[in-house]
Amino acid sequence: MSLDYLVRICAGDWGWYTTLHDNLTAIASGADQILPPPDTLEIRRRVGVLLEALESAPKSLGWRLRDRVGRRKAWYNLPEEVQR
Repeated sequence: MSLDYLVRICAGDWGWYTTLHDNLTAIASGADQILPPPDTLEIRRRVGVLLEALESAPKSLGWRLRDRVGRRKAWYNLPEEVQR
């Protein structure tokens, strides 16, 4: 998957942007707990490149309107419980 594709998807959809941004931030902050220092630095560098691209992309009107609502309204659907 190319960076341009990810940026295009996230610039048009606030939910995708928010979910990806949250996960990338968690990866960068938790990398030092599971990886050796050289790998942690590389992961943080790569995550930084991704976050910079996502944040600097021009956002759609729909994205900006949804951003005003923010996290007050869920942007995801929780999976249903499976009966076993």
